[in-house]
Amino acid sequence: MQTSFLYLYPIFNSGTIQEEVKDLLDSEKFNKVDTSWHTLMNQVREDLSVLNLGQITGLERGLKANLDTLDRIQKNLSEYLESK
Repeated sequence: MQTSFLYLYPIFNSGTIQEEVKDLLDSEKFNKVDTSWHTLMNQVREDLSVLNLGQITGLERGLKANLDTLDRIQKNLSEYLESK
């Protein structure tokens, strides 16, 4: 997920690009993933013991949902770039 996230982050934080592909890429969904990622990582940072990761409510579900969303956004971006 982090590779996709880092690849997409500059696109969604550039006003010019964001305006061009706003409808296609759904920047609102990307922003939700970004917020979710930061929230989850802050929870992980509170207790760095790997053994306690299973105690974080919704961690796995949240990461999987974020990955699915990023995959869809990246697919849309690839299709857009191929059409150009």
